[in-house]
Amino acid sequence: MHGIARNIQRLLPLAAASAALAVSVGSASAQTTTTTPPVSVGHSGWYWGSPAPQGQNLAAVAFDGTTTGYAVGALGTVVRSEDGGQTWTGLTSGTVDNLDLVQELSPTTVVAGGGCSVLESTDAGATFTSLPLGLAGGCTDTVAGIAFASSEQGYVVLRDGTLLYTTDGGQTVQARSSVPVGTSTVTGLGFSSPTTGVAVTASGLIEQTIDGGNSWNEVFSGGELFGVTVVSPTLAYAVGAAGQLVRSTDGGATWTALPLTLTGGAAPPTLTSITCSDANDCLITTANSNELVRTTDGGMTGTIVSVSDSALSGVAFTGPGSVVGVGQQGATVLSSDAGQTFPNVSAPGLSSDLPGTAFTPGRAAGTAYLAGGQGAIAATTDSGASWTRLRVPTNAAILSTAFPSATTGYALDAAGTLRRTTDGGTSWSSFAPTYPQRSELVAAGTRALLLVGPRGVRRSTDGGSSFQSVPGRVRLRHGKGPRVGSLRLSSSGASGSVVWSSGASGLIVSSDTGRIWHRMGLPFRASQLESVSVVSATRAWVLRSGGQLYETSDGGRRWARNLAVGGLRTGGIVSFGSSQDGILAVSGSTQQPPFSSVGVLSTRNGGRTWEPQIVDGLAPNALLATSSADYFAGMYGNPMSLGFLATTNGGASPLHSSLTISVARRRLTAKELGRAGHSLLVRGQLRPVLSSNEEVLVSYTTRTGWRRTTALVATGGAFQVRLHGIRGSTDIVAQALGDGRHGGAGTPVLRVTVRH
Repeated sequence: MHGIARNIQRLLPLAAASAALAVSVGSASAQTTTTTPPVSVGHSGWYWGSPAPQGQNLAAVAFDGTTTGYAVGALGTVVRSEDGGQTWTGLTSGTVDNLDLVQELSPTTVVAGGGCSVLESTDAGATFTSLPLGLAGGCTDTVAGIAFASSEQGYVVLRDGTLLYTTDGGQTVQARSSVPVGTSTVTGLGFSSPTTGVAVTASGLIEQTIDGGNSWNEVFSGGELFGVTVVSPTLAYAVGAAGQLVRSTDGGATWTALPLTLTGGAAPPTLTSITCSDANDCLITTANSNELVRTTDGGMTGTIVSVSDSALSGVAFTGPGSVVGVGQQGATVLSSDAGQTFPNVSAPGLSSDLPGTAFTPGRAAGTAYLAGGQGAIAATTDSGASWTRLRVPTNAAILSTAFPSATTGYALDAAGTLRRTTDGGTSWSSFAPTYPQRSELVAAGTRALLLVGPRGVRRSTDGGSSFQSVPGRVRLRHGKGPRVGSLRLSSSGASGSVVWSSGASGLIVSSDTGRIWHRMGLPFRASQLESVSVVSATRAWVLRSGGQLYETSDGGRRWARNLAVGGLRTGGIVSFGSSQDGILAVSGSTQQPPFSSVGVLSTRNGGRTWEPQIVDGLAPNALLATSSADYFAGMYGNPMSLGFLATTNGGASPLHSSLTISVARRRLTAKELGRAGHSLLVRGQLRPVLSSNEEVLVSYTTRTGWRRTTALVATGGAFQVRLHGIRGSTDIVAQALGDGRHGGAGTPVLRVTVRH
C-alpha cells in the first residue's frame, strides 16, 4: 500500500491548544488557538480541528531515543513527531485496520501492525508497504506482535501462534514454526538478535527460540501475560495480570518474578505494556485508565503516577528524562522528569454539550459556527484548522446563530432571547422583546438580519434592535402565491447574495436580502424534504427523506434525480459551496469494511461523479460546504465527544485515481435480458491499483431500490462483476476509496435501457 505525498500538516502545539479550551461557564470570553497546521486524517484530504492533536484512539508509541517518533491507533491512524511529541504530522497508512503495534528502527524507518495488516515505511512515513501476510478479507488470526532487526529482516506473529519471517522488507514472507499456544493466544513478541527471541501468551507462558523460530522452548509459566519488551541483548521484561512483572538477564533463557512493591501498599494493577530507558528506569501502562507505574530500581518497587483524564495505551522515552504517552481519544501527554509528572496534555475536544446538527456559515471567508447547549457556540475563523468555544451569557441552549462578519454576530437561545456581539464573541448584549423559540437567524448581508419562522419572515436593518415582518406575497412563476407572513418555515440558509427558507410551506428564495421572495417548486411533497442547499436563484439541490438527491438549474421548473451518488446510504445532509463543489453525508452503510467507514461523498463537477471519502470513520452530525472550506462534525470516542474536521479542497487527496465501467450493450430487449438470466456483466478499470486486495463498490438500481456488490481488482487494474436480479432498465455506478495518497473515484451513471 502507498503512503502520503501531500503537503504534510502538523498538529497544534499541545499546551497552546489546551489553553484554548480553558473557558469558564460563567464567562463570555473567547479563546484562540495556535495557527500551526492541523493533522490530516490519512484517508482523504480532511484534517482535524478539534480535538488537538486529533481524535482517534492511539494504542502505541515508539521513539528511537531521539525526538523523532511515531504513534499508531484506530482506523489505520499513523502520526509522526519530530520534536519529542510537541507537534505531530498525520500520515497515510493505506489501511483502515486498527493498529496497536509500532517499532521504530530509525527516524526514517518504522513498522506498524494490527488487525490484518503489517506496514513498513523507510521514508519517514511518506509511503508505506504492506507485507503480504494473506490476512485480508476479515481475518481472524490477527497480528499479535512484530519484531524487526532491520528494515529488511523481521518477524510477525499472529494470535494463534503463526510465525512469519521476512528478509527483504516484506516483499516476501516465509512461515517458521508456530509458537506453541494450545488453546491460548500470543500477546507479545520480542527479539534480542536476528535469531533469538521470545513470545508471551495470555495463559502465562514464555516461549524462547534461539534458531530464528525454527523451534521453541518453554522457559517460564505464570499468570496472564500481556506484553514484553527487549531492553538490550541480555535484558528483557514481561508484564501481566495482578501486577505480574518478570525479568530475564540472559537473553530470555531464564526469567525471574519481581516483587514490584508499590508505594503506600497499593494493590498491584493489571500491567499491559512496559518501556525502559535503561536497566532500572521503566514506565508501565496499566488497565486502570490514566495510571502508570514508574520504577527506578528495575522492578523491585514502583510508584503509581496519575497522568491524564484519558486512558493511556503506550509510553516511550524520547531522551534522558523525556517521555511521551498516548491513549484514548487522541490523548497525548509529555513529561520532562522521566515520568514523575506530566504537565503537558493534549487539548480535549469541545465535548458533547455541543449537540448541534447544523453548521452556520459566516459571511467572512473561513468562518463557521455550530450552536450548542448552555450558551455554547463552536466557532472557527481559520477554515477549521482550530475551533474556539464561545460562551454566550445564558444557561439556555443556543438554537441559532448568524455572523455577518468575523466580529459581529447574533445568537438566539431557547428562551427566545436575542443577543449580539461586536467583538467576535468575547462580550454580548441582549435585546427585547423575546422571539419564538423555533425561529432561525440568517445573515442576509452585512446589514440585513432575518428572523425566519415558525410563521413568516421578520427583517432587521438596524443590527437586530428591531424587526419588521416582511409584507407581500411570494412570487410564483405565474402570478402571486400566499403571503410571506403566512408561510410555515423551519429551516433557512444563505449563500452569497441568495437567502433561502423551507418548511411545510415549501421552498422560497430571495436575492435581495430577504425583501422579495420567490417560490422554488419541489419534485416531491414539502413534508418529505430532508435537506436543502441553494447556491443561486436558479441552482439548488434537495434531499428527499429516503435518500434521493435531486438538482435543478432553472429555479425549480425542472428537477432531475442525481443517481451518480450510487448505493451508499445517504445521511440526511447535502451542502454545496458552489455550483460545482458539494458534499453529501453518508451513514448506515450496509457494506463491509472499508466501505462501511465512508462518511462523505464529495463532488467537484456539479454532481456528475461522487467520490467516497473516509473522514476518520466518523458519521457526520453536521456538514457544511462553503466557497472557502468544508466542515464536518461527528461524535467519536468513549465517552462520546464532538470532533470537528475540515478541508479546503473538497477532501481531495494529493494524487488522483481514475475509474471507468462498461457493458457489452447499453440497449437490449426484455427477451435478451431474460436469456442472460436477468443479469449483466460489468467490466471496469481502476488506475492506479493500490493493493493486492483492492475492491470497487458497484451499485445498480432495481425495482426495489439500490443493490450493492463489490468487485476485486486485478493487478493490472481490471475488474468485472455480474449484476443479478435485473428486470428492466438499470443505472450503474462504481466507486473506489483510494488510500489517502491517491484519492477515491466515482463513475458517471451508466444507463442500460431494456425495451419491453
